[in-house]
Amino acid sequence: MPERPSARRKEFIRRELDACERGYRAGNLVSVVTALDWRHRWNEPLPKWLIAALDSTYPKLLRSDRPDQRGRTANSLARYKADMRHYARWDAVVYIRERQQERREERDALLKDGLSEEEVDAVFANDRDPGKTWEDAYEKAAEDLKGTPAYCSPSTVKNSYRIVQRIFREGGVEPGRFRVSSASVLRRLRIDDYIL
Repeated sequence: MPERPSARRKEFIRRELDACERGYRAGNLVSVVTALDWRHRWNEPLPKWLIAALDSTYPKLLRSDRPDQRGRTANSLARYKADMRHYARWDAVVYIRERQQERREERDALLKDGLSEEEVDAVFANDRDPGKTWEDAYEKAAEDLKGTPAYCSPSTVKNSYRIVQRIFREGGVEPGRFRVSSASVLRRLRIDDYIL
């Protein structure tokens, strides 16, 4: 039997279950499995939203041997995997853009301190150049994603970045659809290659 959680841990579990609920309401059914994992791990009672989610989704899953939709994201697991690929690409672009900004600021500071262009170039000679433009960021992100499930062309990175940005800009519960589940949940669903 799992140990009883402390007050701080109980608050942490409540926040995690709330995040799972937001994910479920955004259409991320993997959030239901994640919530069950948290509930089981810490012997917590099932929240009402989780009972309702199980009641509405589980019978449909048992009855249907065909997905409701067509295409690559026809079922919840496929949708989750596609969302995680989009999110990984978005995250790679955000990281590269931050590196570009940092490089500009560092370069400007060195030039302001009196270093010549050649000296500044020498300072950064051993660093990986993050580029300067959005297109550079998409190319560098695509390179960084090589060997991962999110690997793709720079134009696909750009499309994924725009999809995630649009969803975050629209707000509401929709960003919950990009909630990354725990490694143990992903292993149980046999998609542990999506552990970010």
